[in-house]
Amino acid sequence: MQRLAPLCFALLISACGSTAKPLDPPGGGSGTGTGTDVAPAAPTVIANPGEQMIYRISLHGIDVAEFTVSIGAATTLDGKPVIPVQTHAVSSPLLTLFHKVDDTLATWIDPTTGKPVAFRAKEMASAKSDAVEETNVAFAPGKFQVKVLRDGQPLDEEQQVKHEIYDVPSMLVFVRGWDDAAGTKTTVDVMRSRTAWRVDFTIGDHEGVTTALGDLQAVRYDGEGVRILRSGEIDPDSDRRRFSMWISDDADRVPVRLVAHTDYGDIRMDLVDYRAE
Repeated sequence: MQRLAPLCFALLISACGSTAKPLDPPGGGSGTGTGTDVAPAAPTVIANPGEQMIYRISLHGIDVAEFTVSIGAATTLDGKPVIPVQTHAVSSPLLTLFHKVDDTLATWIDPTTGKPVAFRAKEMASAKSDAVEETNVAFAPGKFQVKVLRDGQPLDEEQQVKHEIYDVPSMLVFVRGWDDAAGTKTTVDVMRSRTAWRVDFTIGDHEGVTTALGDLQAVRYDGEGVRILRSGEIDPDSDRRRFSMWISDDADRVPVRLVAHTDYGDIRMDLVDYRAE
């Protein structure tokens, strides 16, 4: 079976499950290109301290994982104000029989712009290994260092990007605040652990969605992602991953459903619990 974590990425959320220990920020600080590059003129950063969103991930109606998004209290990183956002993915008992997944991604975002300042991932290195891989990134415009520690062995590389850069958790914050007309497009580059992806987004229609929390009105966002090389160019060997996500059409702007289209069928991630302080 294809590894769960990349499939979660195709849903643009990658870390499912029970509450994980918060990751420390990097450095020990406290606390396809077909779309038009468009960003909100006045970005709305929707990341409320104390928010928690819990999702069920399923394939062909079978639960394969639980995914949790948690937003922490405002703090500082290297003297700059930030908001920590963390995702945690845990495989279901059934999937654990084949391969255990216990992955955590964390980002520290600028509360004014929603852009990520730093990113950290801690996860299983591969489907064939129980080794733990850690990735640390301190973002900078155009290029930055990707520091990887895999089974005790360091690997540092420079990543170049051509669009606004996000990681998976901060990408969710961006989409929550991106409220524009249907048909509006944008292209961004996204770090998913140690790998970067180019993601084209298009805002879709308003649609009704039935969830565990009731019937909701939502806005659909369609996306397609392709892996990029360290040079910032598209990887010619990468497959393209198509997905759709639905954001509640209300003041909370909560992601309520994500669907990734894969060779194994559609993988769904459905909101089952939402808590806000």
